[in-house]
Amino acid sequence: MRRSSTRATRKPTQPEPRPIQHRALPRGTVARRSARVAARLSPWNGACATEPGTFYAIAGGALYARSDGDASWTAISGGALDFDVGSLAIAADGTPYVATVRGPYRYDSSDRSWQRQDTGIRGRRVLDLAVDPSDPDVVLAATDGGGVQRSADFGRTWSPWSGEALTNAVVDGVVVDPVDPLRVLASACGGVLSSNDGGRSWPPAGVQGMGCDRTTYNQRLEPSRFAFAPSDPDLVLAALGNLYRSTDGGRTWTYVPISPNGEVQCHGFRAVAVDPLDSLVVYTIETIGGPAKSIDGGASFPSATCALIAFEGPAAIAIDPADPATIYASFTDGLVKSEDRGETWVVQPGIDRVWSLAFDAADPTTLYAGADDGVFVTHDGAATWQPVGEGLPSAPVYALAIDPRDGRTLLAGTHGAGVQRLRLE
Repeated sequence: MRRSSTRATRKPTQPEPRPIQHRALPRGTVARRSARVAARLSPWNGACATEPGTFYAIAGGALYARSDGDASWTAISGGALDFDVGSLAIAADGTPYVATVRGPYRYDSSDRSWQRQDTGIRGRRVLDLAVDPSDPDVVLAATDGGGVQRSADFGRTWSPWSGEALTNAVVDGVVVDPVDPLRVLASACGGVLSSNDGGRSWPPAGVQGMGCDRTTYNQRLEPSRFAFAPSDPDLVLAALGNLYRSTDGGRTWTYVPISPNGEVQCHGFRAVAVDPLDSLVVYTIETIGGPAKSIDGGASFPSATCALIAFEGPAAIAIDPADPATIYASFTDGLVKSEDRGETWVVQPGIDRVWSLAFDAADPTTLYAGADDGVFVTHDGAATWQPVGEGLPSAPVYALAIDPRDGRTLLAGTHGAGVQRLRLE
């Protein structure tokens, strides 16, 4: 890959918070009253804060409070959360909220308990989203630990949709066949599963060439992506770490070996896209090596580069629907842009650690990015970015879906906070 020498502008490193003297408070997370954004726990065993005031902390799954000058923390919750908490925030009315591996929770002071605040989405993380092309109200979510979840009202409410084969499984990718919406593909247990009833049930054996190994159900950690070729729906690519290719609509698969130097095999592919006008042109992303291009329908990628070992990190690709010569891609080095069908790439400053990219179908000049710290939008070809969604939890956004009917509703699949639904003005 040829890139300009311009490097992406990195965000300044935040100073570590000042430790506070405390008594008997195990490792946890702390936030100041009325703060909108949670403060992360420092690496040492204790709590942290940045200014005097009233503070709350999560430690050992329990909620604690103290005022500046107090010698110790006081436990105020009657029960403890018995799973990992990622962040804590205090609303303006003093109500504590936490983002956890099982979704968002609200503390109810009336009975000193935690109440789940999502709308039914389950799973530790939401790694991919797929909109049914025949019915845009129907959205499928690939979750970490909750299988496939389904919404019939564009993200307002969710219900399990996995059958027995994927119950409680890690599903890191999902896609709906654009020609036959009853056919759904999902990446799980080290392979690809295929459903012929819209995702209601999943044969456990997996598809030919991509069998399901149940021993790997909970070993997949990063989002995976599928791509159907718009001009040839029989061609499907799957970036699951390794790259796979199907020429019969995802019924059978072959492994695509990519070895730039003839020796090292690349294994860090997490995003893939097909040119909407030419199914022979395929783009993929290696999390360390960056973007690569194929001109034979994804059978080979002569320009690919990769690290000596597989690396887990952000990867996303989006092709401009109004100008397929313009492609945006993200990987470990940042966001890059090509305006010549992937021949050359230029680093775009101002945004980093992008996990997902999505164009607004109603306005192709609008591009959304899901990053480590929320959702951002650009209207000028990635020259500038603005944050989107006041109140969105400060968590990585692994997947984005935009209502194709009017572009006014955005779904964000997050780490620890389920699917967030944003109404765009």
